Amino acid sequence: MMVFRLSLFFSYIATTFVIVDCLVCNQIRIPVSSGFTSDSIEDQWHHLIDSFEYFEAENKPPTQCISGSTIGATNRNKYAVPLLGAKIYIDVNTREYSNNQEFSEFLLSIETTNKDDMIFLSTKLLSILKGFNGIASLYPLRKLVATFYNELPPFTGIDVSLQANFDAIDNIFSNRGKEFMYKLKHDGFVVVKSPIKTSPYERSNLSKLLVEKTGQDKAVRSDTVAFITNSEAKKYSVGTQYDLLMAITSYLNEHLEFENSMYQPLPPGTRRRPLSNPKDIQIASYLKGEFYREHSDNSLVKGANENQRKNYRCYTCILYCNENWDYIQDGGALRLYKDSVSIVNPKDAIEKCEYVDINPDNGELLIFDSRLIHSVQKVTSSHKERLAFTLWTLRPEDNGCVGEIYDAGEKFQFTN
Repeated sequence: MMVFRLSLFFSYIATTFVIVDCLVCNQIRIPVSSGFTSDSIEDQWHHLIDSFEYFEAENKPPTQCISGSTIGATNRNKYAVPLLGAKIYIDVNTREYSNNQEFSEFLLSIETTNKDDMIFLSTKLLSILKGFNGIASLYPLRKLVATFYNELPPFTGIDVSLQANFDAIDNIFSNRGKEFMYKLKHDGFVVVKSPIKTSPYERSNLSKLLVEKTGQDKAVRSDTVAFITNSEAKKYSVGTQYDLLMAITSYLNEHLEFENSMYQPLPPGTRRRPLSNPKDIQIASYLKGEFYREHSDNSLVKGANENQRKNYRCYTCILYCNENWDYIQDGGALRLYKDSVSIVNPKDAIEKCEYVDINPDNGELLIFDSRLIHSVQKVTSSHKERLAFTLWTLRPEDNGCVGEIYDAGEKFQFTN
């Protein structure tokens, strides 16, 4: 059985990043912030990892690569992940550098039996180790995760019949379904007043998840995001909101008249029901001064033919969570540029297209063509948080799209 090993060394002078299989040890070195003792690094590691419910503490002696390099020397702290049959462990060692200066080395290793589990654990650890703010740059781990995802083929989605809660959306559209579908097809967007509102308690639960910035250019967007699965939505008491968004795709498949396509659908999509669902939904938070510049959720690929898109996203579905929000006073409107699907540079929409501002009030449900250029205006309220759930319906086709390109972020960033 092949064992994949991933190792990251964090040191005062440099960090060595090693991906190890049974035969090869490859290393990449990056700098780490100084001023932290071995004990403080180790204590922080335990504090962060112990908060991850899938890990169980374990001890095991060090091992060696065939090349002779030691993977793990002293002071090992090992955790098992029984659900995956995987292990993670650290070593914190003190060594002498060339000028007789001592430095500590933090080696993080991950062992799995397949690449999918390596991707999952690396992604989870990247989220957990955000707690190393100011201690180390997590660029090697971010780069690894980005590389994993960039090598995957575009995700074609999940069959909506496996997820749909038809009553959730039928009750909201009721007798106005035809009107809503007409507006969506001809205007490119529709706003529906939903009775499903997010309570203060539920918003408080969401704040526990919203701890990580997107990693994108701060001049483009400055919000905080998280992605949640069905089980996590129920755990944090927002299962109703999750079910509503997942049900929209089923309703569109049954009731919307779709544009003809020159491409063949990819499973689980079909000619009759072309849309599929993502694995999870996004939660986004904007505080005072935060924004998202003009962009498309499925932009045209520069230099490609006029029909080639960046991903499979077809409709963007947003459920807002903000009680008594007034975008005139509070800012934070979603600005949607009409008839902008053919624009390559999002900034051109500002001059070429009319726009409509959507007020992100609690229970407002916005559905729009993912190709449309839109932005989130800067939040001006100092005492309100702008929260929203977002789901992107997918229309997988053999159109040659390469999927999203994930960026590792800033190389020397110590405040991840």
